[in-house]
Amino acid sequence: MKITVRHTLGLLTLTALLMLSSVQAGEYRMANTEVLTLDDGGRLYDISIKLPASYYKPEQFSRRYPVIYMLDAPYSFPLVAGATHFPMNSNKMQQAVLVAISWQQGISGNASRVRDFTPTQAADWKLETGGAERHLNFLAERVIPFVESRFRTTAQQRTFMGNSLGGLFGLYVLLNRPTLFEHYVLGSPSLWYDDKALLNQVSAWADRQQNPKAKIFIGVGEKETPLGSNIAHDVVGDAISLKSQLAPWRFSHLDVRLMIVPDATHEVAFPTVAISALDWLFTHPPQ
Repeated sequence: MKITVRHTLGLLTLTALLMLSSVQAGEYRMANTEVLTLDDGGRLYDISIKLPASYYKPEQFSRRYPVIYMLDAPYSFPLVAGATHFPMNSNKMQQAVLVAISWQQGISGNASRVRDFTPTQAADWKLETGGAERHLNFLAERVIPFVESRFRTTAQQRTFMGNSLGGLFGLYVLLNRPTLFEHYVLGSPSLWYDDKALLNQVSAWADRQQNPKAKIFIGVGEKETPLGSNIAHDVVGDAISLKSQLAPWRFSHLDVRLMIVPDATHEVAFPTVAISALDWLFTHPPQ
């Protein structure tokens, strides 16, 4: 099925290029992939889904697969699909279903993601903010049930992946529905948002939990600091703070890793973070 590229994609790996079966005037075809549209109370979102190469093999019909859920589909989907194509097909990495949620149809991607990924209303933003609760409900009550009813997946191995404001949203998911996902990949999370309102809730949340179980991968670029690049926020310092608040002495069933990508700015850290996180999570799957 065709996927139309509507936005410029910053980085494609060599494996992504190899998996393109045809290239024509801004379009490409990706094997075992389809794009569907889901309705969230009048808001329409395209959902891109890629099935593992083994999915339709007769000897695998009883097999159920983990699912990796991603935000910002026009960027994350081709990147992750390309980067995991060879390791999954060669059984160096556990095969998984890829599901990527795009932005609301009919409005700009930036307006959609700023509204949907932010947990509080910030008065100093021109765009609408504070829609994370609704978007989490859409993810939990519409997207995930749809995927799990239509495809052979396992509810015991769900992975969330988000970058920048999407990473902030991932932390919001953890704090509000801690059992929805087993794995979290938080790329360059915008923990500075609204005077660190969400980051400031982590310690109190931790005190209320009964030893939650999850694997959390936090990744940032080394230059994501005011002195390292042109950004105004210390993304690296906030990531270190988040990891310390989720320390193993506090929770024996939380496995948290922090990766600082050398020489990387906010704009280029995510590809390295994404594939490194999935290598950690899926190269040595649980027996």
